[in-house]
Formats: sequence, C-alpha cells, structure tokens
Amino acid sequence: MKAYNLEVWSRDFKVVDHGEIINPKYSIDYLSYGKNNMERSVTHASYGDYVRITGGTDEVYSGIINSIGGDNNKKKISYVDWMQLLDVDMLIDASLLQTRTLENFIAYYISETYIINKDSSQNVPGMVIEILSATENAVLTFKDNICNFYDAVIIPAIKKYGIVVIFELNVDKKELRVKIGKSILGKKTIEADLPNCNIKNFVIKKTKKTVNKIIVYNEDSLSEYVEYYRNTEGVITSEDVNRIIPVEFQVTTARASGETTFEQAAESKARNLLEYAEYENLIELEFELDDKLVNPMKMKIGQEAIIIHDNVQYSTYLTAVKTDKKVTLIFGNIREELTKILKGRG
Repeated sequence: MKAYNLEVWSRDFKVVDHGEIINPKYSIDYLSYGKNNMERSVTHASYGDYVRITGGTDEVYSGIINSIGGDNNKKKISYVDWMQLLDVDMLIDASLLQTRTLENFIAYYISETYIINKDSSQNVPGMVIEILSATENAVLTFKDNICNFYDAVIIPAIKKYGIVVIFELNVDKKELRVKIGKSILGKKTIEADLPNCNIKNFVIKKTKKTVNKIIVYNEDSLSEYVEYYRNTEGVITSEDVNRIIPVEFQVTTARASGETTFEQAAESKARNLLEYAEYENLIELEFELDDKLVNPMKMKIGQEAIIIHDNVQYSTYLTAVKTDKKVTLIFGNIREELTKILKGRG
C-alpha cells in the first residue's frame, strides 16, 4: 500500500503541519464542491491555511482549511477545494465577453479580486494566472450585474465550453498557480467492463435533450444563416450527411467582429454548443488507488476521456474525484443528488 504525505502550509508558505497517511480521504467535485475532514492530535494549522496531499512527487489534492474545532488533544479540521475562492459575489460586466476570450474574461475577474485588488489584504500571496486556451464568441447569461462568480461563470464555462480553472500549489516557488482553459492532457480511454473497474453509476443523456443540429443566424443580417450537425460518427460538420435521427436542434446568433467573419464566428459557436451537448452524462467508475492500467490518482479535473461500455464509446470528461480505500472517478455534467440539483450545480 502506497503512503502519501500530508502537509499544511500557511498563506506565506511556511509549513505548519506534516505527516504520513496510508489512505488519502478526500472528495473533489468541480460542479458542487464540499468539505473534507481530518483529525490531527497536534497541529499548528489555522483557518485559511493550505492543505496538500502528495504521492511521491505528484500532488493529488490541495485546498484551503475553512474551520478548526476540537480540543488540544485532538483537532477536527475541515478543508475545501480552491473553488471556495471563486464562490463569491462579483460585479460582472457582461460586455467584456464581446472583446475577450472566455479564458481572459475569467482571468480578468480572478486577477481583479485576488491579485491586483486595491484592498491588499484581500490579495492572495503568490497567486499567478496561466491561460491555456482561447475560446472566442462565448455566451454566458447573467440575471443581474452582481452575481455569484462560481455559479454564473465557472460552472457554465465547463458545461458549455469545457473550460476549467485548476489551482496548483507550488510551495518551492511560493506560488499558487491558477490555470484557465481546456485540459492540455490527452484523452484517456477507459474500458469500463474490464475486471479492474467497478461501475457504480452509468447515466447517459438523462436530464436534457442532446442537441445534434445548430442553426446560427447572422445578427447583422437575419436572412443569412448556417447550419451545423453532429453526425452518427460524432463528427461536427456543415455537411448534411450521416445525420442523427430524430433531429434535436437549437437556434442561436453570431456576428462578425474585427477580423472574425460571420462564418467563422458561427462555426465557433456551433462547435461549442454541440460539444457541450456531448457531455450530458454521469459515469462513476471505482478503482484501486494504485491501479496500474488506468492510474486514476494521476487523472486531473477537466481531462477528457472515452469510456467504453457494452462496446459503445462515450465522450466525457472528469468532473469529480472521491478517495477513501479506493478511488471513484466521476465523469460528465449530470449530478443526481437533489441538493446539488436544487442549487443549480449539476
């Protein structure tokens, strides 16, 4: 059984607690983050400190302490994922999306909130931003100018465009790196019917119609439009061949901007919408922590995957990880728990 290291670091990157654990127990759910708990007999950890769990040189979890209780003999420590930093209300200018990529839009508000904020006490020491991709012509809907950034921006960004915000704690560089974009890791192929995999849940296209046709009108001339399809081979194309029946369609608009033509803007929007529809699934697969075939502990949130089950391939991406004595990888946009649905998270 592989041993893992537990570390607690202060915000100014001084180690305040460390130890060895055999079974790392934590839960990460990008669509609805929650608390993790641990008990420590002796610790100098404080509210707001950073928790990191590593296996060898690989970080498998990092997050923030959000409460400490108990007595001097045994402290009960709760810690949450970095998403807590984004679960805040912000004043949002939706028009910025017209001139920025979605990744730059997200980066702008994180920077304004935690890197160059006028209230220096609010800034997070060592936070830097790295942008991994460029998604143009993104469309997000805001009910009000002031909204919860996690609910209104972060969740729609992954559901509609596959854009994730990943935090990496580098204590050697005294850095909290925020990576924004589509996963740069390659697609992982997992054969769910092999003996090393236990299928805990497999829900496909449960809650919504899966769109396979997009009609895009030109905002500057509504008589002009283009159509895109996802065909039976999973290819997104403007050619009316190998169509999926019955047709489930969606209508939207796009417009030329700068050097981007209407045709280019329309294709970008159509592809984003059709790719979004592809991930309407909930797939939960359980593995041993040290499974050599899948290496589940090395998979990252946002990583794309092809899951093969009953000789059918399903496109999806990793959105949650739960570990105890085993590790459960959770893929897709759907969540079944009522509380998460009521919150609009999953």
